[in-house]
Amino acid sequence: MKLKERRKKIEEELEKLKAQLKEIEEKYSSILKEEKRLYEELKKYRSVGDLYGYNRVEMRLNVVARSKSEVESLKAETIKGCLEDLKRIDDRIKFLKPKVKFVVEKPPS
Repeated sequence: MKLKERRKKIEEELEKLKAQLKEIEEKYSSILKEEKRLYEELKKYRSVGDLYGYNRVEMRLNVVARSKSEVESLKAETIKGCLEDLKRIDDRIKFLKPKVKFVVEKPPS
């Protein structure tokens, strides 16, 4: 009975981690889109020769790069946590499986 409850609890934790990982992936993709857009804007200002606009976009790009590195580290930590939890769940499942087969002798008839 306790093992079933533990398994349910672990599965719930794993679902939470998967949802968190999905949220982090969405943040990361939005940051990548923003970074790409800023690079395009940077090229535009460079070709026009607008130094003020170029510096402004470059500062925003630095902020985006910092947030990108933060999200990457968070993503790596979450993936590591998911992998550790999956390994722990697999170990528990192996523990729950019987290691030997039970032989049932038929009574002589």
